[in-house]
Amino acid sequence: MHYHKSPKNRRVLALLLTGSLLFGGIPVYAGEYSNVELSAEDDGSDLTVDSDSAADMAASDDTVASEDTNLSIDATDSDVSTDEEGSSIAAANSDKENESDDFSSDDSQEVFSDGTVTDIDSELDYVLGRPMTDGEREAQLAMIPELTDMPVTDEVTSDLDIVPYALYPEEYNSAKEGLVTPVKNQSSTSLCWDFSLTSNIETSLLSRGLGYYDLSEEHLAYFWANRVNDPLANTPNDKITRTNADYHGTGNGQVASFFLSTWSGMTTEEKVPFSSTTKTWPEDLAYDSAAYMEDAVFSEYDEDRVKLLLSEYKSVSAMMYWNLQNYTVNTAAYYQAVPKLSSNGKQMVNHAVTIVGWDDNYKKENFIDGPKPSRNGAWIVKNSYGTGFGDKGYFYMAYDNATFSNLVCNTASTSEEYNNNYFYDGASAGTVVFPGISNGYYASNIFKATAGKGKDEELGEIVTAVPQDNTDFQIQIYTDLTNPSDPTSGTPAYATPMEYTQAFAGIQTIRLEKPVKIPPGTLYSVVLQIPNGSQRYYLEKTKQQQFLVYNSCRY
Repeated sequence: MHYHKSPKNRRVLALLLTGSLLFGGIPVYAGEYSNVELSAEDDGSDLTVDSDSAADMAASDDTVASEDTNLSIDATDSDVSTDEEGSSIAAANSDKENESDDFSSDDSQEVFSDGTVTDIDSELDYVLGRPMTDGEREAQLAMIPELTDMPVTDEVTSDLDIVPYALYPEEYNSAKEGLVTPVKNQSSTSLCWDFSLTSNIETSLLSRGLGYYDLSEEHLAYFWANRVNDPLANTPNDKITRTNADYHGTGNGQVASFFLSTWSGMTTEEKVPFSSTTKTWPEDLAYDSAAYMEDAVFSEYDEDRVKLLLSEYKSVSAMMYWNLQNYTVNTAAYYQAVPKLSSNGKQMVNHAVTIVGWDDNYKKENFIDGPKPSRNGAWIVKNSYGTGFGDKGYFYMAYDNATFSNLVCNTASTSEEYNNNYFYDGASAGTVVFPGISNGYYASNIFKATAGKGKDEELGEIVTAVPQDNTDFQIQIYTDLTNPSDPTSGTPAYATPMEYTQAFAGIQTIRLEKPVKIPPGTLYSVVLQIPNGSQRYYLEKTKQQQFLVYNSCRY
């Protein structure tokens, strides 16, 4: 949103992940709030969601109502040092240099235990320039923590009719461009999803010329699992409670992106350093942010699609399935020909990584253990097992690997563009897909302007979230609502609704054509019309929330 900086105006952001649903200009809105709980058993994570949301859904026959900090960071866990001027950070050891240079190790041949190197061996891309000893192999495998299988989050629908493959170079590596931060170590935790997404956000800042940041995975993990009421007090009872006391558990990049869209971090490693054991952090750190998520692209896996995303965003966070039998330790090469499925046929994942580049000429012969891909080519993948793992912390994943899913690319900034962020969906793990209505539908949220402290506020942007590419919206803002249960019972801000197409699935910040003035203490609404009923929308689902039945389907 655009916010006016004069003392008479406050700037606000409306987040539309939860919403009322309404029909044909005659909206029905559930007026009572409900304290609700969601047990998220289907996503494979050990958590429960509580939500106190003011957004509900209803349906009828035709339509549904629905500091600029620029900090330098003392990165103790990543072995980096702080620049005295606070504008950027330089690596204090070889890790940073390793990631800016070629990942391949010294390829001078060394004899194996029998004192010879075969012709076949010399053709392979050994990470040590030779086959590893048994002890070296065991040391590599010992770096892998215990992994937990969980089902893939429902995939989005991507438009894969994109730029032809031939337009991409044979090799690309964003680390060689200095756009990837040093490899970190998640230790014995299950925070691979956290390390992957954090790396993705750090790369976003570097690629946008905003400087080098070492962001805190600990902050994201802790406050995602220990939600604190937002500064405007709109989410007092929204929380995610794990069944055990340790917040270092499983998750995924999509859920974490919903959380970050509420300005819940990220802060720096210096302020909240990583701990592999459980700690209690002060609540006043919950919204302490050095970086803010602006947008998040969600995508299906496709070779050309990943190359497109890497060309634009420089890294891609992705879920995968890790099976040691399919990993060639000597060459740090991984390939799994078929997905891992649960007993009910659901695709499973157990690890998250960050893709930073590709090499079309990476030899298929490097995939020695497990199945063999039919062609050359591999992704350059940043892992979170430390620099001693694989090829200086990286490994190579065959293009035809069958386990990549839930791809995420975040765009981040280092300054707080808006004074306030209005939202109700604090329990991000409860976000589900509303399936849509054949004749189109509406989604809306109603907010009370409370941040201006007696002065007008200006609404300049809204945030939307959809699970498919190319989603069409018609946007209207209503002010001075007379009925708190009717999002259209006020004055429309625009003579005709603003039209917008969200190109990619995921979370999008949309700038309004003209900022809308909101008087203090009044109710206003953000109303989206989705005319294509086949297009779906993300909503926060909460147990015992009021839903109506449409065509015998309960929402």
